[in-house]
Amino acid sequence: MTVFIAHAEADRPAAEALEKFLERRGLFVELETGERGFRPVQSSDTVVALWSKDTTFSPYRLLFEKRTMEAWADEQLVMIKLDHAFAPVGLRDLAAIDASLEQQRDIAWAAVARTAQDARVRPAPAPAP
Repeated sequence: MTVFIAHAEADRPAAEALEKFLERRGLFVELETGERGFRPVQSSDTVVALWSKDTTFSPYRLLFEKRTMEAWADEQLVMIKLDHAFAPVGLRDLAAIDASLEQQRDIAWAAVARTAQDARVRPAPAPAP
């Protein structure tokens, strides 16, 4: 069970803070910006997408959006907004955890940890017909 944290390079400090928080709770975490592509996701994995104004200008934005949409389609996505920047069409309607206030990010990180821990018991998706 792995938690993949997809983020823009400029959001690395927030991603590392979340990584540390989740690792203290016994979860295996990998950071990914899309620079080297993205690893395949298993049914028990969770993808955490950190969205901010910096994601909009990331050179790997399209890969990031593709990763996010695929995780959403497989019910493995946890979307986190680090600020009030608009997400692109297709992502802006997804439910997101608000982590725009740095002082309250531990509350948001706890919600991510609960979701990721629940993924351990998530049933595998049914095979396509």
